[in-house]
Amino acid sequence: LGQPTTDFPPEPITNFSWRNFFSSINYLHIMHKICKNKAHRNLLLMNYKSDKLLKKSLEIPQPDLRRYTLKLIKDQTPFCGRKWRQNNMSAITAVYLTIKPELRDDWLAGSDVETDIAEALPLEQALRALTHWHNVRRYPEMMGVEQGILNVEQDFFAKELEKMDLADPGGMEEEGSNDQAWEPPLN
Repeated sequence: LGQPTTDFPPEPITNFSWRNFFSSINYLHIMHKICKNKAHRNLLLMNYKSDKLLKKSLEIPQPDLRRYTLKLIKDQTPFCGRKWRQNNMSAITAVYLTIKPELRDDWLAGSDVETDIAEALPLEQALRALTHWHNVRRYPEMMGVEQGILNVEQDFFAKELEKMDLADPGGMEEEGSNDQAWEPPLN
């Protein structure tokens, strides 16, 4: 559960780099924010075998470092196999003892993992595309976009309607409309 396997030193260790601790805690905190509720990102972490590195940081008896490490392990656990869960019961127990559970927290059961995995890649690609579109629209010179390309691609929905043959070729006017203002009927 992250407790040291050797005896404690007779006096507290005061010779350590607080900057390394601070940067490690912030790194884990940001990583948790990036990967929370994102199945594709957690799957990528599993592919890179991050659980081995995270378990090493559990050996350090620092509460904030342990908390964010356990949160990352908790996010990855639904995508791990039964064998991994059997071998890492100490980490799973530490998650239960340390992290406050949510109301419908089924992270260990992994009830809907298959659908999450199937939907993960298209959602991640859509998020990347929207982020790229926002950056191109907001910072065109930094993104290396040609002048005038934004005016051409400005009306995305009109292009999509044209592809589906639902767009009105004459514009958005209705039949029988005229330029006069609408007048209420006379009594």
